[in-house]
Amino acid sequence: MASPRNKALVPLYSYQERWVKDRSRFKLAVKSTQIGYSFAASLEAVIEAMGQKSLWIVLSRGERQSLEFMQKVRDHVHAMRIAEGEVETSFFEQTQLLQHEVKFPNGSRIIGLPANPDTARGYTGNMILDEFAFHQQDKAIWAAAFGRLSRGGLKLRVISTPNGQRGKYFELAKELGLTGGMAPDSQPVHAGAWSGHWCDVEMAVRDGCPIEISELRQAIGDEDVWQQEYECVFHSDSENYIPLELIVSCESADASKDLPVGWVAQGPCYWGFDVGRTRDLSVLTLVEKLGDVCTVRMMKEMPKAQFAAQEKAIADVVNAPELKALRGCIDASGLGMDLAERLANKFAGRVEPVQFTMQVKQDLAVTMKKAFEERTIRIPDDRLLRRDINAVKKIITTAGNIRFDAERTEAGHADRFWALALALHAADSGVAAAEAGTAATDARDGIWERGGYGDDRESFFDADREPVGVGLFGR
Repeated sequence: MASPRNKALVPLYSYQERWVKDRSRFKLAVKSTQIGYSFAASLEAVIEAMGQKSLWIVLSRGERQSLEFMQKVRDHVHAMRIAEGEVETSFFEQTQLLQHEVKFPNGSRIIGLPANPDTARGYTGNMILDEFAFHQQDKAIWAAAFGRLSRGGLKLRVISTPNGQRGKYFELAKELGLTGGMAPDSQPVHAGAWSGHWCDVEMAVRDGCPIEISELRQAIGDEDVWQQEYECVFHSDSENYIPLELIVSCESADASKDLPVGWVAQGPCYWGFDVGRTRDLSVLTLVEKLGDVCTVRMMKEMPKAQFAAQEKAIADVVNAPELKALRGCIDASGLGMDLAERLANKFAGRVEPVQFTMQVKQDLAVTMKKAFEERTIRIPDDRLLRRDINAVKKIITTAGNIRFDAERTEAGHADRFWALALALHAADSGVAAAEAGTAATDARDGIWERGGYGDDRESFFDADREPVGVGLFGR
């Protein structure tokens, strides 16, 4: 049995320590590449093998990965000076796969193999499925693995970087709520018999992992690769409506997610509000329009906020003179209906309730994409906003209708996308409303100047303050 002193000789980041200390029978990790989860998984196997006679089978995606994993096992053994690593290699004649094995004095063994259903069926013991999202025949391997560890409390560890929204690994991660591209509130998370862990590159760096994020991301030069390999994003195989390259091309240091202290708008501002309460986010987005360009100045996220707090946040924006918020659009569908109605009555002419019909969502999405294509939008460099925009897909239904939607995840339901789309809609409709209002005022002033109603403008209104000439000006 390893002494506390020997365990202390292995330095761990907090996410690695959390994994090693989690004694659950079934564990899964969604993780960034190259942050040391294989190091933690191999250490756990070594510690348990030293403590009691046991067999651990490691199935890696290929021979090279199997060699790398077993090298970590040998490094742990030598570092703790507990056992000499004795490695045997041989070929299974029927599969031609290379076998790697470390034996311990107490009879424990750790065996590393390239993933294959046949080799998985050849042993009964604890199993580690390393980079499981990339295993060929993953369903067959899964069935074989469970067939080998169903008795005696044997353990299963599943570790991988995301590889699209498909396969057994994605199904498991989704069940645990780990496919939304953001860290859970606390870890590990639990679903049924499973314990789930999540760590992207930013969390790893905060814990001390020595990765230069900005340099690495720039060097990769591919946002899809970066998001999936380092930010734990499960990309869909179906087409995303607004491509990542378009989104990234409109990111600007001029845009901001938090309203700058003391900031005063130079041009008119417009806002959009997507209503949520429990499952989805409430998001309030403010854009400033200078010329043809709308720049995001604020994106206020309000998870699980009470409706009173949501209403106050909107009122604060509408009432702030420095923001020059001329007009806003609010999601009036479902639970947003009452809030939208109250705000429209409270701020008549400055709040537009928007029912999210299929046609309206299509119009909003098309306008949004056009803004990115024409580069008339500036957004902050924010990965959650980037993911929300990229998550929305154009779907053709069996009836031939066009629908725009995104998968609902722990990160929301593309709420940041729709709040921004509503803000852009408010900016467009706000200009039209302002032009119409100017035309009406000019026409009315022309009548007064011509003396049609005399010099007393009060005579133009009836007792209820409604324009008598409403037929002329429209209402």
